Amino acid sequence: MHQISKETFDRFYDRYSPMVYDMAHQMTTSTRHAEQIIISVFKKAYDQNIIEKTFPSPCMTLIKIVLATAHTVLNNGIGKPNFKLQQLNHTPLLQHLLHDQSSIASYCSECGISKEQAAINLRAEIASLGKSLSKNNISV
Repeated sequence: MHQISKETFDRFYDRYSPMVYDMAHQMTTSTRHAEQIIISVFKKAYDQNIIEKTFPSPCMTLIKIVLATAHTVLNNGIGKPNFKLQQLNHTPLLQHLLHDQSSIASYCSECGISKEQAAINLRAEIASLGKSLSKNNISV
C-alpha cells in the first residue's frame, strides 16, 4: 500500500475539492448524496494513487471518478436528469466521452469526422479546459 503525507493529501484536497464539490452538486439535488460522492471520490483518488501523479492528469482522472461515482451513488434516480457539467460546457467531445461514457469511434460516426480530427478537437478542448480551470488554480 502506498503512503502519502497528510500535508500532500491536504494540498490535493484543497486544490481539487471545490471542483469536485461543484460537480457533485450539479448532479444531485441531495446534499447528503453530494457529500457521499465527494468522500468516495477522494477515497478512490487515494486508493488509485493519483494524488502524486502528473500523468494522466489528476483533474481529468477526478472528473472520470466523479462521473463514475455519481452514476453509482445516484443509480436510484435521485440525480438531476440529463445534467451537464458546467466545466465541460465548451468541450463537447470531452462531454461526450466522460459524461456519456461513449467512445471516440461513436463520436466520429455521429459527427461525421475522422479520428484524426477528433484527436485535434480533443487536444483543443483539453487546452481550453486547462485554461478555464487554471483560473481556479486547478491543473489539467
